[in-house]
Amino acid sequence: ELSLEWPDRPTELAGGRVFFPSPEHPDVLVSLDYTRYPQREVVGILVERGENGIIRFDLVPSTELSLEYHPDGTRPKKFISGFGYESPPVEWVCQLDGAWYLVDYGD
Repeated sequence: ELSLEWPDRPTELAGGRVFFPSPEHPDVLVSLDYTRYPQREVVGILVERGENGIIRFDLVPSTELSLEYHPDGTRPKKFISGFGYESPPVEWVCQLDGAWYLVDYGD
């Protein structure tokens, strides 16, 4: 589970896709095996680790949508990405189940 141990080698996640740790950005996992699917939103090519154990899965086709895990009871808010970029503010958030949220970071 990502919240317990962040991978330091290629790891199978999200329906069998392999994600690789970024050598330059230790809190980012990147999938090189990306296929577009007919569904509206699917897990994208990035998984990011945030402060306090927060995990963000980007969703496609929107670059501002994410599926987030917040184990510490926090709610989604503006963040600094694993690449050092500041996110837009939260446009809306929907708590899915327990510590999982669907989040739209607006323009």
